[in-house]
Amino acid sequence: IGAIDPASGAQRSVVQGRFAAPGGLAFTRRDGRATLLVADAMGWREVDAVTGTVTMQPFDLLANGSSTIAVTARHVVLGYVRRASVTVLDRASGQVQRAFKGFQQPMGVVALEDGTIFVVDYASGELVQLSATGDERRVVATGLAGPVGLALDAQGRLLVSEATAGRLLRIDPASGAREVLASRLSQPEGI
Repeated sequence: IGAIDPASGAQRSVVQGRFAAPGGLAFTRRDGRATLLVADAMGWREVDAVTGTVTMQPFDLLANGSSTIAVTARHVVLGYVRRASVTVLDRASGQVQRAFKGFQQPMGVVALEDGTIFVVDYASGELVQLSATGDERRVVATGLAGPVGLALDAQGRLLVSEATAGRLLRIDPASGAREVLASRLSQPEGI
């Protein structure tokens, strides 16, 4: 994993190796330090963004193998394409709080502080909202062309990269209205 200084373009290695099949990334703070969370097929990891120290979370393939990751003050949310599920862990204890099935290939997740989760499913072409209580599932958008990346903008709208269409979309989570922000991209993934 490398870091790029946006002002100078200088690059440095943060950590080399120590991953099986790394996927999504999420930034947070732990004990006041910048921390990078890395989704990985063999369990998610925390990386100290300054020292590069890698901490692997206790391994449980059913609970923490992952290909995408999101974080809130209380939760770590993992999506895993091989298990076709989304799992919510308590951030402090690492214990499973909820698990959502019924996805085909969950490729991107966004977690809100209120417990709401958004998921893009590559195979179904859907953007799905999961309620904070876990008992409601709402399809926000359909017909997406290979959605992979998912992020939240400053106005609370969702940014979705469509790998097979080569586009970056902005989608209103309440109405599902979408706007093309960029097109003719070459298989965009992360945002």
